[in-house]
Amino acid sequence: MEEHVDREAEIIEFALVWRHWGGGRDSDIFVEFGIPPHEYFRRLSALIERGALTRLPAGIVRQLRDICRDRAARQLSASAG
Repeated sequence: MEEHVDREAEIIEFALVWRHWGGGRDSDIFVEFGIPPHEYFRRLSALIERGALTRLPAGIVRQLRDICRDRAARQLSASAG
């Protein structure tokens, strides 16, 4: 269980560091977490929706939510094209 909590904290920390640059490069996400970017953003979005980021200012949470939405849309576009 502790490992799961640590991984969630790492996902949030990475998101905070890379939020100014659209969430980080796909290759950095894969190297850091060993999962594809779409899975990383799905997990981050789930953390946001369940309220795991309530300690952060609403503007930052909104920014992270927007990044998750934009990256998901980018993934769909890449899959369709």
